[in-house]
Amino acid sequence: MALNAVEVGVVLTLLMILSMTRAPWDYWTMPAVLAAIALLQFLYLTPALDLRAQQIIAAEADPQQLKDSQVRHLSHVRANVAAEPAPSAFMHGMYVCYELAKLMSLGGFVVQLCGPCTGALSMPL
Repeated sequence: MALNAVEVGVVLTLLMILSMTRAPWDYWTMPAVLAAIALLQFLYLTPALDLRAQQIIAAEADPQQLKDSQVRHLSHVRANVAAEPAPSAFMHGMYVCYELAKLMSLGGFVVQLCGPCTGALSMPL
């Protein structure tokens, strides 16, 4: 969750920089995709996957193998997740696909930003 919060902050900062520099609209596509994916992960997928992990822990943990403080924490976790419907295991695959989409969008944005520089770097033979 913390990583998603940092990603959202970085993407929003990037969008703010694009706004302040009055960047052309064609530079906004990839950062907008990054922002949408990061927000989707932060607001929906990560909390659902966290709930799923807590439900698995609550179902499979053996209190006899835990310390007293861990047993108290386990009972707290079990109470919190008991009434919640189980998120689909499919969401983990979605999360991975969105990570790949963010990577490709970020790569596309870097290529787009470096495009004007490649002409200056090429040297005639």
